[in-house]
Amino acid sequence: MKTLFKQNAFKHSLIACATCAGMLFSSHAFADCSVEAPAQRTNINILSNSYPSVNHIAKEMESCSEGRLRVRAKLTTEHQELKRLALGSSGRAPYQIMQLSTSDFAEYIDKDWVAPITEYVNKYKTQYNLDDIPQPLWDAVTVDGEIYVLPLQQNLQHFFYRKDVFDKHNIAVPANYPDVIKAARKIQRADSSIEYPIAQTFGSGWGIATEFTNIYLSLGGQFFDENRNPVFHTDRAGRQTIAIMTDMLKYMSPNALTFSNDDTMVAFQQGKSVMGNVWASRAGNMDDESVSTVVGKVHFAAAPAGKRGAPPSATVWWDGYIIPKNVPPADRELAFLIMAEATDRESMEAGGSLAFYSRESVTTNPEMVAKNRYWPAMLDTVKGGAPAFPAATRSHFNLAHTALGSNLADALSGKTKPKDALEKAAAEYIKEAKAKGFI
Repeated sequence: MKTLFKQNAFKHSLIACATCAGMLFSSHAFADCSVEAPAQRTNINILSNSYPSVNHIAKEMESCSEGRLRVRAKLTTEHQELKRLALGSSGRAPYQIMQLSTSDFAEYIDKDWVAPITEYVNKYKTQYNLDDIPQPLWDAVTVDGEIYVLPLQQNLQHFFYRKDVFDKHNIAVPANYPDVIKAARKIQRADSSIEYPIAQTFGSGWGIATEFTNIYLSLGGQFFDENRNPVFHTDRAGRQTIAIMTDMLKYMSPNALTFSNDDTMVAFQQGKSVMGNVWASRAGNMDDESVSTVVGKVHFAAAPAGKRGAPPSATVWWDGYIIPKNVPPADRELAFLIMAEATDRESMEAGGSLAFYSRESVTTNPEMVAKNRYWPAMLDTVKGGAPAFPAATRSHFNLAHTALGSNLADALSGKTKPKDALEKAAAEYIKEAKAKGFI
């Protein structure tokens, strides 16, 4: 299996501002795209998840359609199975560009499904000012010296808090989870209008497993040994993580173990909760007057650490675009150029309120930051040492994540002992990992 490297370099990313976007290169420019038309009729098809930021970029790609070139995007939340079917096919790929997220990267590389794009990155680095994308992000999508992804955007969880409530009760912004719990206790005792101060996505399954992962890694926990055997059930940090989450549960809704990301967001919007580690992609919704009763009141800070002096309890996710390996080499450069056109500075600035895009000239632009109040909190979380989500480097991690998601709620609710829940999750992981040949 290929070895992924430099994932921990994320903690240094997004610090310095690079130079702004580069020049367009073709004299045969379309209205919105500078890709030169191919000599023969060519179709470039895109397969992507569907949500605002990637939909925006897909439209930018489609703007390259003209003359003999047709660019069409299929945007669907059912993209995962379609990707696997297309990538695993021995025939010609039906899609020349695919959107890829952190959680799938290691799997796709392990299966040799992705074409390297290193030669195109080097060839067009100046024309598209690709140095505007920070090196740690390039490192995160590099395997054995080959680049496989054109990075688009980043997302992570960071701290949301009601500044007016914190000021009213003279509470400092918490730097770690023990401080979060102290703040919640003080607010619950002093303010009868706020019964459940904390809101986080503790819903059984993906949500609770991700919350566990964030805190566990902050506490220094290790998921596997060098042979991919689980150690999270014997690592003391596992039980410490469950203890922290159980303490938090005392200050959360009685339905907290069913909370989705949407539920967490609504709890803030309706003023029912005043603090929590929430996905940055939900921050803009706090100031949406059509759905939020707390416009301008929710502020943002770096994700709290698991303990004093530890890195933030958050993991960095990225999205980007790949070219499938079963795309003929003759079509790969054209596909790359379309990707590069759609992810230039102008395109990202046009969609800048939709995501924390990959270009530093956008994310550090004062005008853009003023429109996106949460961006500094993202930067602080990254600079504080938030690592990449483990599945970015270990495709077998998803099996452990699923097993933890199936068992942690019982530990938090008191149905089982933390030790028993972790051991059951480890046993489930071992069974699946053996079935898939990981161990």
